[in-house]
Amino acid sequence: MILCALALSLAPQSAVGQANLSLSYLVAGGASQVPLANNGTIAFPSTPVGQTSAASLVIANTGNASGTILGVNLPVGAFRLTGVPSLPALIPAGSQVSLTIQFVPTTQQTATALLQIVLSTQTFQVNLSGQGSGPSFLYQATVGSSVSTVVNNGTVTLTGTNVGSSSNATITIQNTGSGVGQVSSITISGAGFQLASLPALPATISAGQGVSFTVVFTPSQSGAAQGRLLIDGVTINLAGTGLQSNLIVSYILTAEGNQILLADNGTINFPGTSVGQSSNATLIVSNTGTAPGTVTAVTLAAGAFRLSGLPLFPAQVAAGQNLQFTVMFSPTTSQSASAQLQIVLGTSTIHVNLTGQGTGPSFVYQATVGASVTTIANNGTVTLPDTNINSISTATILIQNTGNGVGQVSSITVSGAGFQLMNLPILPATISPGGQGLTFTITFTPTQPGAVQARLLIDSTTINLAGNGLGSSLSFTVTQGSTTGPVPSGGVIFPNTAVGSSSPAVIQIGNTGNVSTNINSVGVTGAGFQLTSLPSLPAAIGPGQSVQITVSFAPNTLGSATGTLQINSLQFNLTGVGLAPPALPAVSFGSLADTIGPAQQPSIGLTLATPYPLAISGTLTLSFAPAAFTDDPAIQFATGGRSVNFTIPANTTQAVFGPTATQVQFQSGTVAGTFTFTPTFATGTVNLTPSVPAIKTVAILASAPQIRGVTIGTQTANSFDVLVTGFSTSRTVTEMDLQFTASSGASLGTSSLTVDVSSAFNTWYQSAASTQFGSQFTADLNIVVAGDITAVQSVAVTAKNQSGSSSSVSTSLR
Repeated sequence: MILCALALSLAPQSAVGQANLSLSYLVAGGASQVPLANNGTIAFPSTPVGQTSAASLVIANTGNASGTILGVNLPVGAFRLTGVPSLPALIPAGSQVSLTIQFVPTTQQTATALLQIVLSTQTFQVNLSGQGSGPSFLYQATVGSSVSTVVNNGTVTLTGTNVGSSSNATITIQNTGSGVGQVSSITISGAGFQLASLPALPATISAGQGVSFTVVFTPSQSGAAQGRLLIDGVTINLAGTGLQSNLIVSYILTAEGNQILLADNGTINFPGTSVGQSSNATLIVSNTGTAPGTVTAVTLAAGAFRLSGLPLFPAQVAAGQNLQFTVMFSPTTSQSASAQLQIVLGTSTIHVNLTGQGTGPSFVYQATVGASVTTIANNGTVTLPDTNINSISTATILIQNTGNGVGQVSSITVSGAGFQLMNLPILPATISPGGQGLTFTITFTPTQPGAVQARLLIDSTTINLAGNGLGSSLSFTVTQGSTTGPVPSGGVIFPNTAVGSSSPAVIQIGNTGNVSTNINSVGVTGAGFQLTSLPSLPAAIGPGQSVQITVSFAPNTLGSATGTLQINSLQFNLTGVGLAPPALPAVSFGSLADTIGPAQQPSIGLTLATPYPLAISGTLTLSFAPAAFTDDPAIQFATGGRSVNFTIPANTTQAVFGPTATQVQFQSGTVAGTFTFTPTFATGTVNLTPSVPAIKTVAILASAPQIRGVTIGTQTANSFDVLVTGFSTSRTVTEMDLQFTASSGASLGTSSLTVDVSSAFNTWYQSAASTQFGSQFTADLNIVVAGDITAVQSVAVTAKNQSGSSSSVSTSLR
């Protein structure tokens, strides 16, 4: 870059008056002129490299005399001046001069410069700044989960790909520059490489943005493949590898040890093999290709040839690896045998012919069941007659040698429930050709009904055994709510159930056997468990039929409960958990008043605020607190005692005493004090009584004595006894007043008499003898008459204590 400086300077002219020169500028596209002070800055917009941004610089004279532009100095670089007038340049008063500053960036970098303008009035320093912008492309390749940056002439390697399959690489062109760029051309070359998902071209890419497309590699042959991707002037090399399997089949006869290649329809000739012995050939599937191959299936019809060591199919064979399995020739007769082995390799099939010659004995197997004699082939079946459970049926097996050599039976075994061997010969046993052979017996003793399968193995010969046990077999399912399933081994588990409620379990007893049976007995033990539905016993259940019973759990205690369900001789555990019942509603005590009189028989009842869903039993207890410190044994319920039982039927509110009464009477006694009635409640064995129980208190107040009767006792010529009976709730009597009435025609010197009885009554009420009578008393007043006793016609008595006087009660002597 060549730098040069432009410096223009002229001596100022003399001026008349005063010039006032100022600067302003307008960037192209700006809205208005911007004043510019000394050391001010003109910032140009971001400008693409090679393009131009301009700003108009105005020098105005607002004074009253001319001013002069003496010089303009701008270093050579990204900024240029145009339209500069010839200097010095005169600016008359009220006029202005314009010049243009151009910003022409050559790089994507920030450019600055200092513009100096020398005026007649002062020198201005103007800072210039601008940013060059333009695109810068970054190329990235994503192969699988790997992302890499690719430079010009770099290489993108795609994953090894099976022939006929495809793999992809995503190419991203990212504009990391500061300006808009454009991609005009994207092309690809090379066998197996293609483009996909190309953007529309030419493609404009803004700064910070990008476009992507896909390179697809679809090899048509195995081996390395090269390609080239051209993005405008950028070259990206492409590399890939076509993978392909190549499966070949060979075999090794164990007797020879040589590995021989097999073509389709090739033959493996097994050596002559004794009957009961085996000759083996190892089949080898080798992959000499570069990609995994697949062995889809290996099939061989049942016979003298068998397969062993097979993997699960389809089986994958990696490149350079092999898969091996064994073909066994196990002749069962002294004859030639042949078969065809098929090996499916992906979409092609290799057919392998197998031949072999069996030598030695040939065994024939006969089964005698009853009067029927049947020859049984390998994997054939001997069917024994239907047999009752725990009874026995038999089949006789005869082994004969029809071959051309002596044979040997080394092992005879049976497997299967209910089948056993009897009368076995000593093993190993030798059987000559044409001889009588050897026999043994199979017994079938079923333990449960239904078809039974078993297997008889005579050395390598398999004979299937079939029998049918006759009998019944009970199955048990339980239905609880909407859930039905077999009765668990642990028994029936009931849902948590509130005391007083009930949870049913329906037990379905089915007969899965083939003979009818009877349910003779069903029983339940355990608190809270009960049978709520039961068929008539004995109940017959035919094959495929069932009966139902219902067991309910109705707990009467909290916590875990266990029981047992017994059906015939079978037992099932029953378990459940009793939960607390609902809380008791509020309790009221009927219409019993808060105070009652002595010697009464009022009634009391119990009522719940709302019906309770469960049946309730309870006890109402009466307690008495005497005001006079002495209880009254007469206070009790009419049923006797100071407690009485009651029930409240489910879904009702009224307590029932005895059979039907909704209230119970009690005797109030004759002593002042307070009654307290306290009920307790329970459902089953669960206490429902609230922690703060409802109570009813009733008071008998202290009152004046009450005289219940006055009678005349013993009379003499000059005296008589007055017997006064009554009670005083406070257990005090202070005096008695007597009023005498004269007989007709007679007169009495004394017509009234007051007797202080407090001492006598205190003695009585403090004695142990009085406690059984409450406050009752009988007072004996002996009246001595001076004069004619017949002059007294009658006497009236009034008793007093601190609370007042009783009513007057009289009696006649005549």
